[in-house]
Amino acid sequence: MGKQSNIVQTVEGDAWHARNKSADRSSDPVLHQIFTNPNINPTTVLEIGCGTGWRLARIMDRYYGADCRGCDLSWEAIEAGRNRYKRLGLRVASADSIGYPNDSFDLVILGFFMYLVDREDLFRVVAEVDRVLRDKGFLVIHDFLPDEPHSRDYAHDPRLSTYKMGYHQLFMANPSYQFEAAHAWGGGDDREAIHILRKDHSAGWPRRA
Repeated sequence: MGKQSNIVQTVEGDAWHARNKSADRSSDPVLHQIFTNPNINPTTVLEIGCGTGWRLARIMDRYYGADCRGCDLSWEAIEAGRNRYKRLGLRVASADSIGYPNDSFDLVILGFFMYLVDREDLFRVVAEVDRVLRDKGFLVIHDFLPDEPHSRDYAHDPRLSTYKMGYHQLFMANPSYQFEAAHAWGGGDDREAIHILRKDHSAGWPRRA
C-alpha cells in the first residue's frame, strides 16, 4: 500500500466512518440501480469500500440466500458492521489485496473509494477486481465523473489528494467488459455516477474463422 492507503487505514477511514455513520440511507442510488436491473440476480456479492456493510445487508434481504462479503480500510466501520450484521462476512483489507479466491463473486461493488487510491496502486486494484469477478458477472462502480481527469486536495485531510475520473473506463479498455447501464447526478468536479458493467469474455472476444 502507498502513502494514501496508509493514511486512510490509520486515520481517514475511521474519520469518514465517524462523519457518515448517522447519514440517511433510506434512499441509495447504488441499490436503486442494482434492484431495478432485471439482469442482476446475484448469489455471491462483494463490496469493496463497504463501510459497516449496511448496503450488503439490504442486498442480502433482497436476494435471499446471497453470500455477501465486504472489505474496508476502516477498522471501526468493520467492527461496527460485524456487531450489527452478523450474517455478513466483513474484513479489513486494501482494494489492491482483498484476499478472496479467483472467480468468487458474480456481483462486485466499488463503493466510492477509487478517487483516493494511490496512483501506483490503481491497476493493481483493477486486476484484483477482475480476478475475483466471475465471467458473466456484474461490476457496479460508484465514483466521481468529472468532465476531465484531474487531481486536487482532499477537503478532510491535506495530506491526501483526490483523483477524479470515469473509473469505468479502466475496465472498458478490456473488451470483456460490456456497458450495461449508467446513472449520473450533480455537476462539475462533484458530479457522481454509477456505472454497471457486465463481464462477458465471449461477447467481448467473438471468435472468427
